[in-house]
Amino acid sequence: MPRSKKEDNANNLMKELEIDKKTIANEIKNEVKDSLEDEIIDTIDNYTKDKLDSMEKKIYKYKNRTIRKRNIIIIILLIIIGLETKLLLDGFNLNDYLKINTEINNEKIDDQEEKKDLAWYIDKYSYLLDMIHTNLDNDNFSYLYEKSYKVSDIDNNVKLNIAYQLLDSKDITNNNSVIMISNDNLKNNYNKLFNDNNYKEENFNNGCINFIYNKSNDNYMAIDIECNITKSIKEEISNIYEEDDKIIIETILGVYDSNDNTLKMIDGSIIEENYNGKLDNYKNSLNKYQYIFIKDNDNYYFDAIEKIK
Repeated sequence: MPRSKKEDNANNLMKELEIDKKTIANEIKNEVKDSLEDEIIDTIDNYTKDKLDSMEKKIYKYKNRTIRKRNIIIIILLIIIGLETKLLLDGFNLNDYLKINTEINNEKIDDQEEKKDLAWYIDKYSYLLDMIHTNLDNDNFSYLYEKSYKVSDIDNNVKLNIAYQLLDSKDITNNNSVIMISNDNLKNNYNKLFNDNNYKEENFNNGCINFIYNKSNDNYMAIDIECNITKSIKEEISNIYEEDDKIIIETILGVYDSNDNTLKMIDGSIIEENYNGKLDNYKNSLNKYQYIFIKDNDNYYFDAIEKIK
């Protein structure tokens, strides 16, 4: 049965609609594709630009650093060439210059050491004088200052007395008025001071107390008694200096007598009848001495005491 005209029209309309749907779908796909391509391209462009900018900065920075290094090396070479040329013209070579420069620097160091003041020396070396003290009875209190001595000339019992003054209180025992000290402790102090390898066990006095060496116990013993010693040495440092391997300490020195509160010379001449405790006020009248200490490795040893005229 033949189709009617209405049916044909309807079929044609459906075909047109299908064409339009495909066309619209294709257009939408193309638009989406174009949009994505633009976005991807923009992203790639931005990323590439950032990377290129970063690489360019690094290259520029490295280039500048390389140029600076090159310029510094060139300047150093020019200075060396200039110095070498000048020294050659003056009749020297670079080694001579470096040697002279080292000697100049050493002289500067020596000059700086020579400029160390008295306060510096007192702070560093006054401990040496603190080790040289005697505590003898009234008849012999000035023994060490009556003349000049080399250590080897000082009586052994006086050197033992000086070593005794350095004993720590814990090294001295006193039980029921019997005082005892170890021979080893006394010997260690002796060697620390004198370094003369002539230590000999011998009786000695500390003030009016008489120490007797006990060979069986290898110690010293004494009966503790009260001493009435009125005369004592007063001493102050006036100068300290270095000489080769020696430290020399100069002092002003007087004798204080507590019986009449007088300051005297070693020979007994009165300097001040009402002594106020300040030696410096009488430095032009006082006796003057110098103590000599010799360096051995890292230690200084007492070597001599001399009267200064």
